[in-house]
Amino acid sequence: MTESDMVKAILARKKAGIERMCARQQRVHTRLAEYVEAHPEVINDGLTKVREQLDRPLCTAQEIYKEWERILCLKSASYVAAILRDTSATTEQLRACAPFTLV
Repeated sequence: MTESDMVKAILARKKAGIERMCARQQRVHTRLAEYVEAHPEVINDGLTKVREQLDRPLCTAQEIYKEWERILCLKSASYVAAILRDTSATTEQLRACAPFTLV
């Protein structure tokens, strides 16, 4: 195997790993969306978590948490679920900082 072929093989494995990671994240966010729809009361818990993050003096994702606060104040489980299911780059950071945990 030439060096070029080895590099291509390494890059192919790396790409496959990234694709598996993205697929796993999507499955987790889909489960979160289903959970929020089934238990809309968790929106209040999420809002509490968001406000706790915003109260931290060194909150590094303040803009994202402010956006989550705005979204959660709408009290719409279907809207929150739609964001969690969305796969666009626009909502990527929101999904990464989703203030929910599966029980």
